[in-house]
Amino acid sequence: MTGFGPRDSAERTCPGVYWEDEYRLPPRAFHTGVPAFIGYTETGTPGEAHPVARYSHFAAKFGRPLEDGFLAAAVHGFFENGGRLCYVVPMEKRTDPRGPLEETLQGLAALEAIDLVCAPELAAAEGAAELQQMVLDHCDQAAKDGAGPL
Repeated sequence: MTGFGPRDSAERTCPGVYWEDEYRLPPRAFHTGVPAFIGYTETGTPGEAHPVARYSHFAAKFGRPLEDGFLAAAVHGFFENGGRLCYVVPMEKRTDPRGPLEETLQGLAALEAIDLVCAPELAAAEGAAELQQMVLDHCDQAAKDGAGPL
């Protein structure tokens, strides 16, 4: 009998066919290029990150695209260009977005899977350069701490 090791031949004293269950762990999916999209949504809890694997999931979870927003278009473009997984983090809409942005960025610290932060809404906000610098500073600090986006 070929294919039997010493342990197997000692346990199997009768010739025949034997059934053996072999359980293998599924390969762990390791994704790269996983962005976190921050922005304004019709529905959703501000600061709460949700994994999204298709644009239809985005629409079902966060509602229709906002007329004055860019988040839905950015997420749609991500999937249209071959993206597989992203996180969407709704941000509270206020006159001064600095507070909500800071709170949202702090919440991202718990997400180890992300390696990019996109905040498309900030481009049209007053003080856009300062807000974008907040995102860059967050990413820089996360990279120095060894966990987070680059």
